[in-house]
Amino acid sequence: MNILKKWFGKKEETFSQEVSREPIVAPLLVHEEIKIAQEAPSYNVEGVRNLLVVEDNLDYLAQVKDLFSKRTTSPILLNVQYASTLEESLEALETHDFDGVMCDLFFPKRKGLEEELNGCTVAQQAFDKGLPLVLVTSTYHHDGKTEPASNWARQRHADLIDTGTTSIGKNFLGGLLALGYIIEAKKSKIVTIDSKGYTKGPRQRTYGQSPKSVITCLVNNMDYFLKEGELQEELNRSYKENSLLEKVVNTYCTGIIPGEK
Repeated sequence: MNILKKWFGKKEETFSQEVSREPIVAPLLVHEEIKIAQEAPSYNVEGVRNLLVVEDNLDYLAQVKDLFSKRTTSPILLNVQYASTLEESLEALETHDFDGVMCDLFFPKRKGLEEELNGCTVAQQAFDKGLPLVLVTSTYHHDGKTEPASNWARQRHADLIDTGTTSIGKNFLGGLLALGYIIEAKKSKIVTIDSKGYTKGPRQRTYGQSPKSVITCLVNNMDYFLKEGELQEELNRSYKENSLLEKVVNTYCTGIIPGEK
């Protein structure tokens, strides 16, 4: 009897030692760690956003209005005001509260005048106010006419949203995606905006979360990804590193992301 008790006692002691061991937890994948870091605390993309769109070309103006009209029901309501001159743009920025600005590069100072490179002037006013802004051009960003503005944008940790050779019109879809992302990145403290442009916010974990990365790596290559039937694949890849981008696509761009060809 004593032998059995002694034996069972050892088994009980052994079992107790086994269950008290620390469990072995497999390390998270890097992308999972990034995603958890971004989503704690959680951030919901919803509410009303007031946008200023600066565009003087009637064809492009019709294109961007058509894009907004095709958006389907979304947690984000977009109120859009339009301007076509530098004078109108600066007055709008002075008298209205906007969440973000989508701006042309070349347009006149006042109605009846020739177009000039006024986009950077509007952009600087927006940055001075801490407002998200994207510059959308109908040319390639290394075009001789556009290069000064491209250099200006890069110095402010951004990039122009340009038009690929296969595009018809301007890349307003990419402009809306990028602007929506920067607006929400500012609100969620991933991005900080001041007179010097975009800088890393306290919650930015990777370069892939920066405005420049979203524009350079995704937005300015949307034509190519569509042509190759890889847009959704590229979006899914980007979401792994940037969960906020997925929320923006599913709210700002509802119903207007084209299907793969």
